[in-house]
Amino acid sequence: MEHLKVAKHEVMAMDGRMSSSDSSLNDVVGDEDRTEWQDRIID
Repeated sequence: MEHLKVAKHEVMAMDGRMSSSDSSLNDVVGDEDRTEWQDRIID
């Protein structure tokens, strides 16, 4: 078996990122005007 040279704290950080929920840019920001997150990004 081959071992990777990755620090334990890096593995723990990646695990935290991968186990958290994702948010979509198409998610609605509020209930009033149905604005999506992507509508707030400045070009």
